[in-house]
Amino acid sequence: MTAGNMVINLKKTSMLTIILGSCVFVALGIWIIFTAQEPNGNQQEIYVAVLLYAIGGLSVTFFGLCLIVATWRSLSNTPGLELNDEGLTIFGIGKPLLISWREIECLSAFESQNQKFLVIHTHNPDKYIFNGGKIRENIAKASQKLCGSPISISTSTLNIQFDDLMDTCEGYLVTHRARDKNNL
Repeated sequence: MTAGNMVINLKKTSMLTIILGSCVFVALGIWIIFTAQEPNGNQQEIYVAVLLYAIGGLSVTFFGLCLIVATWRSLSNTPGLELNDEGLTIFGIGKPLLISWREIECLSAFESQNQKFLVIHTHNPDKYIFNGGKIRENIAKASQKLCGSPISISTSTLNIQFDDLMDTCEGYLVTHRARDKNNL
């Protein structure tokens, strides 16, 4: 693998699927809220009404945020990933996350529910857990518990197959380790 710049864009069809699915669940949540019947004083009816309002509200909130993020990501011109001489840059919610090749210990694969993730193991995982806001921190902690690293990348929304991404990243890592060894 020769060094250089490689940009991996988002898969627009996946983003469109997320947008359409989010619209359906937002509409469903609104429908649940407006069709939940007012309780007549019966204790069981009160619990059912509260439960329906909560489900509807959570559906609108969660999938509304998914809709906003997916729409923003599909309309922006930022790629999903970029690999270059500095390292691997992940473009997601918030500021881009650059992981230097020197900081990467190794790469591995993790599979959950028939979806493969590229797991990036670093020498200092805490640097990436506490690098950003609370949302990013919670996602990184969940990833650390699930697959052993705060950094995991799914190719489901990227315009590249998992095996190709793994091979490409391993090629960059080997190239930059050889360069660093020669520069000592």
